[in-house]
Amino acid sequence: MGSIYEGYEKIGGFIKMEDKKLCACGCGKEIIWKPYMKYQGIPKYLIGHHFKGKTYEEMYGLEGSKKKKESTSKGNKGKILSEKTKRKQSLAKKGKTWEEIMGKQGAYEFRKKRKQTYKDNPEIKKNAIKKMLQTYKDNPEKRINAEKKKQGTLKSNPDIIKQQFKKRKQTYKDNPEIQKSATKKFKQTLKSNPEIKEQQVKKRRQTFKDNPEIEIERIKKRRQTFKDNPEIEIRRIKRFKQTHKEYPEIKRKQVRDMMLTRKNNPHIEEQRVKKISAIQQGIELKDWKKFISKEPYDQNWTPQFRRAIRKRDNQICMLCGIHREKLNRALDVHHFNYNKKMSLHQNCVSLCNLCHLKTNGNRKHWTKFFQSLLTEKYGYQYGENQEVIINLEEEKNE
Repeated sequence: MGSIYEGYEKIGGFIKMEDKKLCACGCGKEIIWKPYMKYQGIPKYLIGHHFKGKTYEEMYGLEGSKKKKESTSKGNKGKILSEKTKRKQSLAKKGKTWEEIMGKQGAYEFRKKRKQTYKDNPEIKKNAIKKMLQTYKDNPEKRINAEKKKQGTLKSNPDIIKQQFKKRKQTYKDNPEIQKSATKKFKQTLKSNPEIKEQQVKKRRQTFKDNPEIEIERIKKRRQTFKDNPEIEIRRIKRFKQTHKEYPEIKRKQVRDMMLTRKNNPHIEEQRVKKISAIQQGIELKDWKKFISKEPYDQNWTPQFRRAIRKRDNQICMLCGIHREKLNRALDVHHFNYNKKMSLHQNCVSLCNLCHLKTNGNRKHWTKFFQSLLTEKYGYQYGENQEVIINLEEEKNE
């Protein structure tokens, strides 16, 4: 521990200070000569200035600093501070972080204790939040400054954002009621403040422009969720239709934007058509080679052949059961293995126009369905891999 007499120049006998002597701490104050200095010497520092700019660890050592902190905390416990001292403390701490006030270790310990107190006493946490919100209401400038600081810290430390997302997801998993209440509040704020919604949309678009990888990952995740949970997809479609009914202007705008993107980007339109044909063929886009609908029919595809199939099915649609008399046009003849070069009785069925359009998607399902239907009705045979087994005697009779 230091003393007031640290750094004295020991001079025997009487001394008179002819020259000015300033304090060694750098404060610029002059050391005034006093009679006792003729025995003990002239000090380098003024009283209390030899501790200036030093921490407790530098002054007392690690063990001494701990004892000193404990004694000061015990002495200050239960003390009622005056308004002047509170103002002084607030002014001293103003614009400083906990690391600057207490040091890294002190700030870490302080935050740890605060978290523990909030866990043990949730009422204290609620009161603290209420006070903070009240201060933000009374002084909106403080709220703006706090948000700016928060954004600055998040930009400089992206790991903090990841930790926050992980914690939020975990809380939503453990407590789904919290998630529901949060979504309700969020929707309410968007309804009451449409400006916030517009800002969010702009930010999202900007992030997708700057980072297209994020958008691609988002689309992949969304498709995966729709595959795993088809109920979510159904709800989304219902909401989409409801919004279009309530707000037809939105539908018109979306259609216009879509048509413009297709005109300006022909490669996107080509990719879209290829995807649709791949889905209809029941294959992935990588395995896609050509459009099956543009292929020519074989030699057996004649008007006589089509009439024979309609006659076989008694002029009735094999899906909905509607008769030809109730329709304005003849029934369509459908190749249910989607191969136009296999115009056989075992591979064709009569359908109305609406049912024919239904069979364009989910092709594997429809091939199995019609094969099982024709085996029950006409006794046709099919292999394990959905290939047609032709009986020559029956083919001759037909």
